[in-house]
Amino acid sequence: MGKRGPKPTPTPILKLRGSWRGKDRPDADIEPNVPEMPSWLSPAAKAEWKRRVPELDALGVLQKVDVTILVMYCRDFVEYDAACDEIDKLKSQFISVGREVSSKGVVLKPGRVCPHPLFAIRDAADARLRKSCSELGMGPASRTGLAITQKEKSGKKSRFFKGA
Repeated sequence: MGKRGPKPTPTPILKLRGSWRGKDRPDADIEPNVPEMPSWLSPAAKAEWKRRVPELDALGVLQKVDVTILVMYCRDFVEYDAACDEIDKLKSQFISVGREVSSKGVVLKPGRVCPHPLFAIRDAADARLRKSCSELGMGPASRTGLAITQKEKSGKKSRFFKGA
């Protein structure tokens, strides 16, 4: 049986929200670190990695150990995108299953109509994509309450002009 209740909010997200709860956690002292992109990713997955990792790095929520969830996100995104492209090419969203056709192409016995399998593939990829987006803080609900701030410039005069 799994743990009860909602999953704990990651410490970097608590810090971005300005919450006091993120200060006493054991992982509070871990510095953000961008994981390296695996060389075996497909070209489309690599493009998605290059598009998303800088955005996530700006939030400061990435660690080297997040490589697995990032890979899953990129691969699910590519699968979802490919399924959507194939669905757009379909003439009908339904197929006939179990029908008997003569050698001349005449339907002898009509079969039952069911949705095209690409819709199930797309929906499964969508569900996995939503989960990984939630884990990475990429959904609107997972970003609620984040107070994202720009990195401050360090210089001799910057300590005097914080509010300007």
